[in-house]
Amino acid sequence: MNKKLTAAIISLIVIISLLLGIYVSSAYDQASAGTPEPVTGEQTEDTAEVTDEPGTDTAEETGTAEVTGEETGEETGEETGEVTGEETGEVTGEDTGDVTDTAEITDTEAPIVLTGIEFEFETYRLHTGDEVQLKVKPIPEELELPEISFYSSDDEKAEVSSEGVLRAQKNGKVTVTAVTKDGEFSCSCTVIISSSDIRFVVINETGEKILAGFRLGVTVSDIVTDICTSEEIGPEEVTVRNADGTEASGNSSVATGLVFSVSGVEYTAIIYGDCNGDGMINAKDTQAVADYITGKITLDRAFLIAAGVTDGGNVTIENALVIQRHVYGLALIEQ
Repeated sequence: MNKKLTAAIISLIVIISLLLGIYVSSAYDQASAGTPEPVTGEQTEDTAEVTDEPGTDTAEETGTAEVTGEETGEETGEETGEVTGEETGEVTGEDTGDVTDTAEITDTEAPIVLTGIEFEFETYRLHTGDEVQLKVKPIPEELELPEISFYSSDDEKAEVSSEGVLRAQKNGKVTVTAVTKDGEFSCSCTVIISSSDIRFVVINETGEKILAGFRLGVTVSDIVTDICTSEEIGPEEVTVRNADGTEASGNSSVATGLVFSVSGVEYTAIIYGDCNGDGMINAKDTQAVADYITGKITLDRAFLIAAGVTDGGNVTIENALVIQRHVYGLALIEQ
C-alpha cells in the first residue's frame, strides 16, 4: 500500500514538473518576442519592407525610427546627404557642382552691350556740290548699329538726310551730329566745305588721303592761301613739306608727293600724270612708268597713284600710254 502511494506521488511530481517546464518555456518565449533585437545596417532593407505595410501601429513596435535612417541617413540622407545631397551636393551639385556645373554658369561672360557710337572720320573736307555718305560705327564694332538720326548745325552750308547723306552747299564749317533713336548715345564730326578747285579726297579702296585738282604750275603759297580762305582757318594751321620731310618753299610749284598738313590732318598732293615729282607732265613721266614696269626703278605710293593706280593694283603699259597721249595732246589728263 505504501509502495503504491509512493509511486503515485512520484508520478504526480513528475507531471507537475513537466507542466511547470512547459509553462516556463512558453512564458520565456513570449517575453523574448516582446523584446526587439538591435537592428543593424544589414537588416535595414528587410525591416524597411515591414514598416511600409499598412496596419503598422507604432514605430516603437516595428523599429521604424531605426530603419528610416533618421540618425544614420543611410536611406533618406537627411544628415549625410548621400541621396539628396542637401549637405554634400553629391547629386544636386549645390555645393560641389559635380552634376549641375554651377561653376561653369558662374564663369559665363556678361553679354556685350553697346557703349557708344562714332563717325568713321572726325573731319570731312568737301567741295561745294559734293555729296558723301556719312558712316557711323557702333562701339564695340562687332555689335549691330542701332537706328541713327542725323542733324546739321547749319543746313545752309551742309544738309544731311535721315540716312546720313550729306550735301555740301556753301563754304564754311559745319558740325554734324548722329544720335541713336533712344537718345542714349551720340557722336559728332566736323565738315569743312571749300569752293576752291582743290579737292580733299579719301581713296575708298585704301583709305589714303590725297589733295587733287591742282592747276599745273600753281605755287605752294597760292594753295595755302586758297585753303585758308575757303576753310576759314589761319595760315598757321597749314604746313607743307617735301617728300623727304624738308619744308617746301612757298614759291615752288605744287608737285606729286608734297605733304599738306591742314589742321593736323595730312594729305598727299597728287598731280595725275606727274610720276617723277617735278610738277609737270611730259615724256619723263612716260619713261618713269616704263622703267617701273620693267623693274629698273621703284616708285613710291604717291607716284603710283599719279600714274592712275588708286586701288592697290599694278601699273601697266596702259598707264604709260595714257600719259603719252596727254604729252602728244591727244587726250588730256583731268586733275
